[in-house]
Amino acid sequence: MNSINRHIFLAGFCVITLSVARLAAQVNADGRDKTEKVAEVLAALEATSGKRIADVGSGDGFYAVRIARAVAPNGHVTAVDVDSKTVAKLRAQLGSEKIKNADVVLGSSADPKLSPGSYDAILVYNAYHEISNHVAVRRALFGALKPGGRIVVIEALHDNLQEAPREVQLKDREISPLNVGIELTEVGFSVIDVRPQFVPFTDPKHKGGYWLMIAIKPKPTKKL
Repeated sequence: MNSINRHIFLAGFCVITLSVARLAAQVNADGRDKTEKVAEVLAALEATSGKRIADVGSGDGFYAVRIARAVAPNGHVTAVDVDSKTVAKLRAQLGSEKIKNADVVLGSSADPKLSPGSYDAILVYNAYHEISNHVAVRRALFGALKPGGRIVVIEALHDNLQEAPREVQLKDREISPLNVGIELTEVGFSVIDVRPQFVPFTDPKHKGGYWLMIAIKPKPTKKL
């Protein structure tokens, strides 16, 4: 094989390899859309055009991308994470997905750094249990919502940990809807929906699954 043909072959091989990688990533994303019931998560958030939504503990940006598309063209999503490397990857991910209606914020352990009274909804997906200064963060999340706004929390829980103390659940990086409901209520939220088996675990050896909770920030009562 002469050098010209070799370069042509290598270029073609790289294109094919990249295409296969992109296809695999798309298949994986499509699988998550189905297994994690993304459409139902977006519905729980009421993620429609024009809404402003925060994704707290955004991680790889999977939900931030989908929220951004759901609220386009006039809505906006803020993706928050406390890890600087993750934030850098988030910005790159949003750029590669050509998402224009999003920003990325580096939060802290005590403050997600969201503008007060600015958001219609907040998603905390599998991240609530990671919050160390949870009292301060709960208050900040409550303050960031508009009156009537909502928070959607999704977390994993094995059946054998349902009645366990909070600290025991956290050791397994889990937390119960009972504990979260109490904690959200303490800062002013009203819980309006709990789905204990939103996404059951697929491994038969593990009993339990991901639960979903919706809580709202009440609107001020009108004085007569």
